[in-house]
Amino acid sequence: MKANNPDWTAPRTNQDWRDDELMLAVAWLKSFVPRQEMEQRLDVAKTNLLAAQDRMRAGTMGPSYDSADTAAWYILQAETFATDRALWTPEGTMRVVPFLTRIGKELKLLLSVKGVEERAARMMLQERRQPDSSIFEMLVALAYRRRGWRRVEFVPETPGRGRTPDMHVSRTGSRWAAECKRPAFNLRREREVAGHAARATYPSTKPGAWRIRHC
Repeated sequence: MKANNPDWTAPRTNQDWRDDELMLAVAWLKSFVPRQEMEQRLDVAKTNLLAAQDRMRAGTMGPSYDSADTAAWYILQAETFATDRALWTPEGTMRVVPFLTRIGKELKLLLSVKGVEERAARMMLQERRQPDSSIFEMLVALAYRRRGWRRVEFVPETPGRGRTPDMHVSRTGSRWAAECKRPAFNLRREREVAGHAARATYPSTKPGAWRIRHC
């Protein structure tokens, strides 16, 4: 193992691979942000990650990304996992790669959902702090289309209009309003669970000695 690198990954000699389906989703989401702005956001995400890795090697734990731009962190993790694996982290990729891979696999079908591009743009711009909800909603819309619902459309959010459903779905003889709900990501709870697991595995370790890293 390469010394002092907590995220060392075994080299894939003669196995240089590229996940084109994942990159299709990455390119689509990046297209909603002006190119220069997207590059700047990714540069900041890279700088934050490298600084966090330096702190970790020095024995200090801390966040790997700026939560004010989680969307850029997700794009960085997906892009690097799909291409060179140079800056990926296990915690980062598990939170985004499976979902963007599905979007990339079925992007053509997803684009048949009315309003999906507006929802993706909102995720990358106005809601960059919390992109998970938008990703979840797009996957729900895609699931409806895959299961034969002929018309799926997001409901635009209009200030002053009051609460509206996330989308309308319909097929012959049936029409529904759909509201997407998902369990919230609870970082504190995940740290507690991971800490209990670590202490159970290494019972001789003093309480408080384990510091759990999250992306």
